[in-house]
Amino acid sequence: MGSYYTETQGIESWKKELSEPEKQWKSGLSAKELALSWEEANGFPLSIQEAFQDSGIPLFKNTTFLFGFPEYKIPLPGGGTSSQNDLYVLAKASDELLTIMVDGKVSEPFGKTVGFWRGTDPSSAKRKKLAKLLTTLKLEEEDVLNKRYQLLHQTVSALIEAKRVQAKNTLLLIHSFSKTASGFDEYCEFVKMFELMPLRNSVVGPVLLNGVDVYFGWVTEVNNNINMEENETPQAIKEKNTTIKKDTNKFVTKINHEVMYSADQFNNDINIGEFVNTTLIGLIKNRQLSNEMVEWLTDTEYCKEVFDINYPVLKKLDETVPSSEQRKIRGYNRYWTKIVYIHQARYLICNDWHERNRVKYQRWLVRVENK
Repeated sequence: MGSYYTETQGIESWKKELSEPEKQWKSGLSAKELALSWEEANGFPLSIQEAFQDSGIPLFKNTTFLFGFPEYKIPLPGGGTSSQNDLYVLAKASDELLTIMVDGKVSEPFGKTVGFWRGTDPSSAKRKKLAKLLTTLKLEEEDVLNKRYQLLHQTVSALIEAKRVQAKNTLLLIHSFSKTASGFDEYCEFVKMFELMPLRNSVVGPVLLNGVDVYFGWVTEVNNNINMEENETPQAIKEKNTTIKKDTNKFVTKINHEVMYSADQFNNDINIGEFVNTTLIGLIKNRQLSNEMVEWLTDTEYCKEVFDINYPVLKKLDETVPSSEQRKIRGYNRYWTKIVYIHQARYLICNDWHERNRVKYQRWLVRVENK
C-alpha cells in the first residue's frame, strides 16, 4: 500500500475501497454499518467511547482519535496475502500512540479455522507463514487449529503496525452490529489463549508480545432501524437458536481445581440477578473467596464502590433470628432464600441487582478468578 492518503468524502469513499462493493455494500452488512457509524461520529463512536471508559483500564480513560484508514492492508511475515483490516485507527491514549485494528461484524463469520486454512497437506509457504504468525503471538500450532485464522492474522497485523509507528500499545477491536452478538464465542475462544477473560462492550488485557502491550475488545452497536434478520446467514440463525436454548445454570465448571467460565457467562440476555447468584455460588463451592474477600463483601461501603449496589453482597446470619426476617430490609426482601456456607459460617446473598451493575460485577468476577 502507498504512503499517501486522502480524506474520505462520506461513506461512499469507504465503498470504493471494498474488493466486492456490489456484494458487500448493503444496509445490514458490516462494511456499510461500520462506515456509517464511524463517519457519523467523525472519530470514535459513542459505543466505543463507553466501552473504553467501562473497561477500567487507565490507558483507555483518555483516548484521542487521530486518523482512520478504511480497508487497510498490512503485509504479513512469511509473505502471501496481506491482512486486510476493515479500519485502522491511529490514536493517542494517555499521551502514547495506540494502534487499533477494527473488524466490523454483523452475521458474517470469522472465516476458516486455522486447521482448515492450513489443510491436511500444507505447502511449505503456508507452513512458513503459520510458523511466523505463531512465533509472533507466542502460540503453539496444536492450540490454534480450531481457532479462526482471521483473528490470528489480524492480531499480528495490529502488532506489526504498532512496531512500525513505535507504539507501545495496540488493540484488536471487534465492532459488532449483531443483535445476537454472532461470533462472540469464537472471539472468546481466541482471546482466552492469552489467559484473558473476554467481555462484551469492554476491553481486556494487556498481554505483552514482542515488546507491545496487546489488548482485545468487543463492542456491540445495534441499529434498530435495520432488520438484521434479512441478512443473517443460516449459521447465524443456528447460533441464535442455540443461545436461546442454553442452560443458564451452567455457568461454572470445576477443572483442575480452578474456576473456569464459559463465554455464556457474559451473555447480556441472561438476567443479571440469576447470573450473579449462579456464579457467586460457584465461587463459594470451589472455595475461591478468601476470608478477607468475604469480609469485604459484607461491607456496605465496599459493595457500593465496587458494584454500585445499595446493600452488602453477603449478609452473615444471626443464629438467634429467623433467616426469613434477615432477608428483609425496611420490609422488602433484599436477599435470596438460599443459605450458603462460607468458612463454617452461614450467609445470604443479595438479590438487589440491576443492569447498571453488570459490567462492574463482571470485572470483579474476572479479578477473583484470576487470583
